[in-house]
Amino acid sequence: MEINAGIEYEWGTDIGSFRAKGEVYYSDDYDFQIFDNKQDRQESFTILNFHLGYTSPSERYSVLGYLRNATEEERLNTLFFAPPVGIVGEHGEPRTWGVEFNQRAAIATSGSWDRFVSSMHSFSALRTKALRGCLRVAVTIVGMLFTGSATGDRASPLERHRTSWGVPDLQGIWDFRTRTPFERPVEFGDKAVITPAEAREFLQRPHEVLGDDRPDDPELDLIGAYNEFWLDPGSELDGGRTSLIVDPPNGRLPDMTAAARELIRQLVEERSPPVREIATNVSSDYRFAHPETLGLSNRCLVGFNAGPPITPGAYNNNLRIVQTPGYVVIHTEMIHETRIVPTDGRSHLPAEMRLWLGDSVGHWEGDTLAVDTTNFTAKKPAFEVPGYTPPIGTAEDLHLVERFTRIDAGLLEYEYRLSSPASFTRPFTARIMMKASTDKLYEYACHEGNYAMGAILRGARAQEQRDRAASD
Repeated sequence: MEINAGIEYEWGTDIGSFRAKGEVYYSDDYDFQIFDNKQDRQESFTILNFHLGYTSPSERYSVLGYLRNATEEERLNTLFFAPPVGIVGEHGEPRTWGVEFNQRAAIATSGSWDRFVSSMHSFSALRTKALRGCLRVAVTIVGMLFTGSATGDRASPLERHRTSWGVPDLQGIWDFRTRTPFERPVEFGDKAVITPAEAREFLQRPHEVLGDDRPDDPELDLIGAYNEFWLDPGSELDGGRTSLIVDPPNGRLPDMTAAARELIRQLVEERSPPVREIATNVSSDYRFAHPETLGLSNRCLVGFNAGPPITPGAYNNNLRIVQTPGYVVIHTEMIHETRIVPTDGRSHLPAEMRLWLGDSVGHWEGDTLAVDTTNFTAKKPAFEVPGYTPPIGTAEDLHLVERFTRIDAGLLEYEYRLSSPASFTRPFTARIMMKASTDKLYEYACHEGNYAMGAILRGARAQEQRDRAASD
């Protein structure tokens, strides 16, 4: 159960206007994973935020005082399993308070360009960091320059990036790493974008591989000594955004249907094929009977982040796009998945033909490549962010629309809208900004290097023998 409530009061005076606001957010206990493990559970908590602001009569100056997480609640915003590294968590904001002073000014200049210059001076004082046990004084000066449309013969970025046959050129290697959470942390409420100062504070929070200490047992050290060295999740927020999800407006996944929850129950209690989870996540006493009881990525069938839809993960967050007249090739580094998308106006395959990556057909909507994908196999979930969400529903009715838009030479906007009426109570939309990369893509030889599959099954049989011997 979640409760989000607030009260706001604004009043005017001869010297300016004042605004007071109080917010309370309560969350009941919830599990980050679908398994009943204590380490995956967040206990109930309550967050209190207070704001007091002043704006001058001319609205040129404003002052904002704030106190966030007044009761100093400690909690995790995210906790997920990032195979093969371990469990990764990110702490929520500690008690934070400060004062911001804002000054706004519009400056007009002559010439063929119209410029609007906005400057903001932000003084954030005495921010108490509960998890670090220190006081910090932060001074932030941010300048933002917005440039209007050009006159004359200057070519727009999209005009400069076109193929010889006249469509936008999306080709290259694109890096989709980001520290922007998939779902919006509860502390941000309806705040879709945070200030640069808040973003820096958010990125400085511990990004931990929990339980990362090397064990004393040499055998356990050999099989479990992955650490944060192997993680490559990025180091920036997409434009200060608080979630990759942009719709619903609260930045969070819509509710699952009763049918989707029942499939999760069957996975936890029975684990009978088809096992639709992408990353295997079981209790330590589970014994794998055969390969089909492992997750899809362990069987090298579907990658953690390759999609579709493409979702940032712990590593290998790269893709390559290649174009020819009538086709676009989308190749992800994770498990080297490749989709060949026709853009010649053809229809989808017959409904009875089902594929792991679905059947994708594309078309151009102005400067945007729209890719419509259906015909997914029912053997995979409608959606899953491995370790962050359980495998939700079945992809049998999944309808995915992806949009690729080149913003400039170094930026590609990727947006997708996912609809699965059998799994979610409404569709949702996510947006990821991909950056041009000069790095190379490397072969992800999953099947060729999957020696662990045999070892996992042999280990399960050996453990069964130990269990029988212990019970005799």
